[in-house]
Amino acid sequence: MNAHHAEAKRTFHRVMLFTGLSVLLSGLGYLQWRSLASRKDAYRVAAAQLVQMQDDAREVLRLREIPKKAAPRTRTSQELLALVERSVDAVGIPRASWRDSLPQPAVRIPNADYKREATRISLERITLRQLAAFVYDLTTNDPTLQVPTLNLINRVPDKDTFDTDLAVAYLVFAPQAKGSAVGLP
Repeated sequence: MNAHHAEAKRTFHRVMLFTGLSVLLSGLGYLQWRSLASRKDAYRVAAAQLVQMQDDAREVLRLREIPKKAAPRTRTSQELLALVERSVDAVGIPRASWRDSLPQPAVRIPNADYKREATRISLERITLRQLAAFVYDLTTNDPTLQVPTLNLINRVPDKDTFDTDLAVAYLVFAPQAKGSAVGLP
């Protein structure tokens, strides 16, 4: 019986060892499965982030092509003068004060894909308040417009009115052909 008892005891120990190893291997397999599932989720998130970053990069490049303050095309003189006229009327500058408008030659911006279109506007006998309101109205209604130069002449020192010569300008996106010289359009 001792031999039979000793064999049963060895068999029991083998079964227990096999059961313990099975539980240990099952636990390790489960942990490996969880690790792989976690990596799979991380890779899926990283892939989605990569796609989003690529989309964002394309959008940034697209937005760099034409800045918000550049016009997509050159305006006709009538279009630009209609904007000026609208602002002159909106701020109460008498039409008789608007003396002249002279389109200027387009100038290419050095080392850039833009050219500047400008028109000189002459206004007589206007106040600084009217001038400020005019410039504000003009550039607010069309953010592509700017006033890069302004000259004031006070012809009557006792009055607070000025003769004004100002340039109304805007940039036009005009890409240069590759290898072309920088200069006038």
